[in-house]
Amino acid sequence: MKFRASWGQLGNDGIRSGEMTSTFNRSEGSYYLFGESAPYLGDESNPAQQPVTIGRIPDKIGNPEIIWETQESTNFGIDVAFLENKISFTADYFIRRSKDLLLQYEIPSYFGYPNTPYQNFGEIKNTGLELSADYRNRIGEFYYSIGANITLPDNKVVKSNAVDSLPMYVPDGRIGTIGRIYKGRPMREYFGLETDGLFDSQEEIEAYVDKDGNMIQPKAIPGEIKFVDQNNDGLIDDGDRIVLGSPHPKFFGGFNIGLGWKMVSLDMDFQGMFGNKIVLKEKYYNWNSPVAYNSIAGLSDLAWHGPGTSDEVPILNSRSLNNNFRFSDYWLEDGSYLRMKSIQLSVAVPENLVKRVKISGLSVYLRGDNLLTFTKYRGFEPETYAAEGDVSQYGYILNKSVTGGVKVQF
Repeated sequence: MKFRASWGQLGNDGIRSGEMTSTFNRSEGSYYLFGESAPYLGDESNPAQQPVTIGRIPDKIGNPEIIWETQESTNFGIDVAFLENKISFTADYFIRRSKDLLLQYEIPSYFGYPNTPYQNFGEIKNTGLELSADYRNRIGEFYYSIGANITLPDNKVVKSNAVDSLPMYVPDGRIGTIGRIYKGRPMREYFGLETDGLFDSQEEIEAYVDKDGNMIQPKAIPGEIKFVDQNNDGLIDDGDRIVLGSPHPKFFGGFNIGLGWKMVSLDMDFQGMFGNKIVLKEKYYNWNSPVAYNSIAGLSDLAWHGPGTSDEVPILNSRSLNNNFRFSDYWLEDGSYLRMKSIQLSVAVPENLVKRVKISGLSVYLRGDNLLTFTKYRGFEPETYAAEGDVSQYGYILNKSVTGGVKVQF
């Protein structure tokens, strides 16, 4: 049995250069004119031949008061092994505090700056329990091993410089705000409208009324999304937005199995993540503007096109007055998955045969990677999506591969 404890503090110097100063940028096609008529070889847009210079526009607001992020890590652990190391167990409890976290604060667009300034936002506390166990045994010429590990993480904003909360945006500006950062809540929670399927008929739209009998979504048409009026005020607006989930998993881990008999061995490794949500941006763009963008094959057949035809894909309407595509749980997908990361079959050549060719070891193997994945996620890749604030962005999928080889030891 062994007990462990550690503490450390690191500074994050991975800050982009120039964030402390405000900058201006060249604006091709924008000119300043100086003085009256003068001999200048300009273009036809300046017939008076006035002296001109290319303009400069505000590019970024600097913040001279930002400082490094610091991360303080504390860890307590225990290692236990018994039955001649046939069984081993490890447990770790960690506390990680990220202080003076750097975030880009959003400012109104009328300020004229396309890039927002960085500020030291506050402090985030990550805690968690990591458990792992292994069992190994041999019965005659047969041997086997089983191992498993699990991590139970927790994440919380413990200090915030914001008066209320900070919005969480998607950089392209199309989807807009997808969440908010609140003190006392997990970092980067999704925040939006709750949906209740699609309206299947005009009668359903007219029956969805407030306490005074007024239609809650009067501009909706059959086939469009039905939103939940959380505060019962008869309107669907920002006051109806609620926490919809988190990009952080409730737990993640994996397990491995090893089997062997004489000169043959089989090893399998699995990993998974459970309880996290992903914004499926591919779904948003394909189903949002079927006229302006390329769409997935067969989308028109999947979409609502009459009573009872679909309760998932809205009617293809690029001019919706119902604003179907404001952020809601409709765009969230369960990111949970279990994947067989690898499986390998190896066969070793008997030692008496190997010695004849003056080598110490020879084996052949066949290996497969990422061959099986169990998930409800309908995007390209639940494990390594190219993330923009926990938003899938047409990331490259992990390749399935099968390889074989020969291992020679001299």
